[in-house]
Amino acid sequence: MKADVLVVGSGIAGCAAALAAAREGADVLVVTKATEPEDAASDWAQGGIAVTQSAPAEFAADIRRASDGTADPEAVDTLVSESRAVVEDVLLDTLGVEFDAVGDSPSVGDPDAGDAADFDLAREAGHSSRRILHVDASTGAHVLRPFLKHLSARDGVRIIDDAMALDLLTEEGTVRGATVLADGEVEPVFAGATILATGGIGDCYARSTNPAGATG
Repeated sequence: MKADVLVVGSGIAGCAAALAAAREGADVLVVTKATEPEDAASDWAQGGIAVTQSAPAEFAADIRRASDGTADPEAVDTLVSESRAVVEDVLLDTLGVEFDAVGDSPSVGDPDAGDAADFDLAREAGHSSRRILHVDASTGAHVLRPFLKHLSARDGVRIIDDAMALDLLTEEGTVRGATVLADGEVEPVFAGATILATGGIGDCYARSTNPAGATG
């Protein structure tokens, strides 16, 4: 098999990567070990999504403090400056996620107009103010499932589930794809770009709240 972009993993990170590539006109192949949304750790996520409100410097400081100073400064700046626009574009306009709201017409709001008042913004650990969009206490499922549905119906995106990436294919130090086990057969998948979005860090520990299949 061949693709412009190979994405390994079908959680929210993998879905976001696949959507971004498809929007650029790429032929995208998503390979995932999950066979149902419940197999992905994203589906189990109870918390919500932090969105920059009227105090971006405070948001950035919270991230740096929560990371004990290990967060990449450029990554923090990107998150703080772009999170609102991405939430509006992908989660609200494209996927239609119905976050808990206190008004009739919820909106993330204008970045220059102060804090959004329409959403029921929560405060979670590590945050000094209320900036968390959520759907009850099961936000992950309400984001991942419409994401997978959208990608399944989108031209240029193929999803192979119940499959496992075994190894990366390399040539002179450059990744060219991966070998994939699917339907009992191992075959190479060649790609112009390969994105690993497998998650599974919880499997490094004796006890984890991740689903048992999240071993990437």
